[in-house]
Amino acid sequence: MMHTGNPLEEKMVLFWHQIFATGQSKVDHWHELIAQIDMFRDRGMGSYRDMLVELAKNPTMIF
Repeated sequence: MMHTGNPLEEKMVLFWHQIFATGQSKVDHWHELIAQIDMFRDRGMGSYRDMLVELAKNPTMIF
């Protein structure tokens, strides 16, 4: 967070990742977890509804 150009955005990514926690043991492929974190980065400061819709499509939230 200290070496980014957008520290608030990274703090929000961490916040949403803690709220919608996905255990690494539930994810067979690490790239799905990275995609979820990237989605938080893209949608985390925007509409809560839009973020939840995207989150519902993410394979990490199925299990």
